[in-house]
Amino acid sequence: MLVSAATACATYVGAASLIELITGDPSARLSAGFICAAIFLIPGFPLVTGGLDVARIDLGVGIPRLGYATAVILAITIGVWIVAVPTGISPDAVPT
Repeated sequence: MLVSAATACATYVGAASLIELITGDPSARLSAGFICAAIFLIPGFPLVTGGLDVARIDLGVGIPRLGYATAVILAITIGVWIVAVPTGISPDAVPT
């Protein structure tokens, strides 16, 4: 997941830079698109089912699922961070 997140974010930054070269105008929404490049990796199924299992007090199944989802989200976060630091992208507020 770390490699997938880094690849997706680096591809987005490359495509955005190419578009900026062609048009000559930097995008005001670069940071929003950067986050969207990796959001598809969020493990929705383990998060939802893990939460439902914990709500039903089935802790033997729910806690490992939530642990897996947490590990995946941590890996995605590190992958995004690896690309964000060298490129200088910050999660500023998106202008209207």
